[in-house]
Amino acid sequence: LELEPFQPAMAQVGPSVIRFRARPLGNQSLEGVARRAADLGREIGAAEGVLVAQEPYYITIDVPRREREVIRFRDYAHLLGEPEPGALKFLVGMAASGEVTVADLARLPHLLIAGATGSGKSVFLRALLCSLLEQHGAMELSILLVDPKQIDFLPFEDLPHLADGRIVFDPAEAVALLGETIDREIERRRPMLKRAGVTNVLEYYEAGGSPVELPQMVIVVDEFADLASTLGRGERAEFMSLIQRYGQLTRAFGIYLVLATQRPSVQVITGDIKANLTARVALKVQAPQDSVTILGHGGAESLRDKGDLLFEHGGRSERLQGFMVTPQDVAAAVSRWSRP
Repeated sequence: LELEPFQPAMAQVGPSVIRFRARPLGNQSLEGVARRAADLGREIGAAEGVLVAQEPYYITIDVPRREREVIRFRDYAHLLGEPEPGALKFLVGMAASGEVTVADLARLPHLLIAGATGSGKSVFLRALLCSLLEQHGAMELSILLVDPKQIDFLPFEDLPHLADGRIVFDPAEAVALLGETIDREIERRRPMLKRAGVTNVLEYYEAGGSPVELPQMVIVVDEFADLASTLGRGERAEFMSLIQRYGQLTRAFGIYLVLATQRPSVQVITGDIKANLTARVALKVQAPQDSVTILGHGGAESLRDKGDLLFEHGGRSERLQGFMVTPQDVAAAVSRWSRP
């Protein structure tokens, strides 16, 4: 490969990878280096392979560390800062540089997540929920949680934030509840925004509106593709139409959608859904085509397990290591708001 030699002083040692940088020489292209990623991984004994990307002036090559550093949610929760009206900040992960990325779901404004078994998807979702609970009580934030596996989010079942006071397990019931929720909430919220003379909920808060009078809502649907596959043809079409409506309509009304799946199939992750859920988190997936489905390009198949991820939003792509959330972290977040 026609590259300048790596300069050790420019390498960054992140929690799970070491990032090397090199300048291309002659006509060497990024694509040409990326095509040799599997060969590079083989030569250095990295079973996961290496991930080739770019940043201004450089081609980057991420090499897996033999021993990874676990970064704990509790040690970095303070980076969420003070609560701000309308902001739904959450910890995404730590870059190879050591910088922590904090995103705002209200400005993303929806999120699509994919990751195979063992990738860390459920832990990432728990970190998102715990981040929201660090800053928002049940009077100003409602959470609709759909968990078809009926186990990953049981520690949150006593949370007073839960819409309808419970986690929704049954797929058919989830479809019905999502339909009722979008109709009811838009009908309730539209007159409030109109009276305030604003066009969306963030403008409402900026104009002095209260989050208690107009609470935000986050809808988390785990195992989205599996849920869709359990429905009959008519129910599935209704469900997909509902998800599209949420993606197109609800952000102005303070309702935000988080969809997560193990199997990012093109039958479920359609072009319409991807057009409206433009922020993506890809953890390790099984095959290059799964990465293409979720991100539009390969790369996620070369990630490591346990929280190694690509976060894409606003035309940017970041490789990050997600945070470890312990059962004690979840218990502390829930007990903070639960009734004694």
